[in-house]
Amino acid sequence: DPTGKFHQREKKHISIGRLGEVEEVANLACYLLSPFSNFATGSVITFDGGEFNYMAGEFNALHSVSKEEWDMLESLIRNTKGS
Repeated sequence: DPTGKFHQREKKHISIGRLGEVEEVANLACYLLSPFSNFATGSVITFDGGEFNYMAGEFNALHSVSKEEWDMLESLIRNTKGS
């Protein structure tokens, strides 16, 4: 990614705000190969910096709503009868 465009776009989808490091993946691999992981049989380890939880579901695009838009939505909701 010589332009950095991919890197910047992907960072927006990860709740911790950065891509993973090679050392982090290596640490996980070492753990899984060690006797310490014996109890973790048949497990799926999601290793994505929180992207799955951040981008899953019907409200996944709410991170792009500006403060002004949030204020407008709040005002509309508060002005609704029965609120």
